[in-house]
Amino acid sequence: MCAFACRAECAEFCCGGATLITIDEIRKCCDLFPISVGFRKYTPLDASHRDLLDAVGVPCRGRFVVGDFIAGNRHIARCLALNNGSLCSLHGTDRKPAQCRLVPFSALYPEERQDILFDEQRKGKFARCRGFIGPEDAQHIVWRGERFVDQSYRRAYYDYQRGALKQASLMRQILDGLRGQEAYGEFLSGEGILEVAVPASLLPQVLDEAGFSRGEHQSYVQTQWRLCRRESVRTEGRNPVLEDCAAELERCDMQCASHAGESASQERTPPRESGRDG
Repeated sequence: MCAFACRAECAEFCCGGATLITIDEIRKCCDLFPISVGFRKYTPLDASHRDLLDAVGVPCRGRFVVGDFIAGNRHIARCLALNNGSLCSLHGTDRKPAQCRLVPFSALYPEERQDILFDEQRKGKFARCRGFIGPEDAQHIVWRGERFVDQSYRRAYYDYQRGALKQASLMRQILDGLRGQEAYGEFLSGEGILEVAVPASLLPQVLDEAGFSRGEHQSYVQTQWRLCRRESVRTEGRNPVLEDCAAELERCDMQCASHAGESASQERTPPRESGRDG
């Protein structure tokens, strides 16, 4: 059994500067967080875990590389959504990311193995978190007998997993574009995360998949550019990847403007009638 209850007084231990989101959540978060991409390596626990990782990631040297979208600035200690009382301003709304609702579990592990992850998290990343409760507290048991018994956790788990499956093809395309780069080689041979910008060439496809209309693309680009620029120039917690994000957004903005100009020109110029000579 795993019992957990999030506590506001220790939010700053758990609610760091960034969280993971899926493509289904970009629309909900894009006006608050700068958005980048992060790749991590996972070692499968068993056959069912291997199948899950194979569906959402890329096999590499006995492990799997999985990409997620990152919302926020992971180089700062405090989430941008925390208010002055260290309470989440998104709590209780449909904008709160699934991963935040799922802490300290992860949708990239099988549901029946979440107890192993739970024990690892309480000793590692969340060692200072006071939300861990003994299994004798039946009121706060969220996982028991190889499944989530708390429905809010269960929904968050499967929401994130669906998003990870939906974005897997795009993540593989982004990862393919990184091959041959020095940072990619260092990532494969080391530990940690490889954070990168969404390439301008793939951003329209990302936004289409995220549910944006074509008319909303430029607004997204401009909003994200401002957020990335703001976070990239912080004295404390400066994140150079967000500078790359701003540069890719500028490229995409120019492409959007160019396409808009071409469309307007085509609307003003009647199409030439086709004849026998073409």
